[in-house]
Amino acid sequence: MTLKELLEKHPELRINQGDPVFRRSVWGPFFENLHENKVIYRERFICLARIDDLQITEGGVGGTVVPLRYLFTYPELRTPEEPWHFGGSWAYMRQGQGTLSQPYAGWTIWPEPTLVRAVEYLVSRDDDEGALELIRGS
Repeated sequence: MTLKELLEKHPELRINQGDPVFRRSVWGPFFENLHENKVIYRERFICLARIDDLQITEGGVGGTVVPLRYLFTYPELRTPEEPWHFGGSWAYMRQGQGTLSQPYAGWTIWPEPTLVRAVEYLVSRDDDEGALELIRGS
């Protein structure tokens, strides 16, 4: 099942507060089946990233984000040069069409392997604009 299909079945997942046990049961598999532990990650920038030390618990998810390629940055804001930690609880996570996010922490990820592989391919061809268009369309 894709995130889009999941949202059609459970529109309540758009709300950023809900049953953590249920949310873990439906979102946990997306974290367990990442393509080479990679996601598209957004905060004040968008990057293709690998998640090291991924922790999936009953309470939430977290790990170390290692940026592989920045696809969008604001020139006036610095982007992290070193890996950083991300995390959040299932109860306060919410879902978009193809995203999972933690509004209070400020991050959004696109975890689906098909999209990540497609972005990787475009990045390998130095087509960052095409990768951003693909991300924004998902």
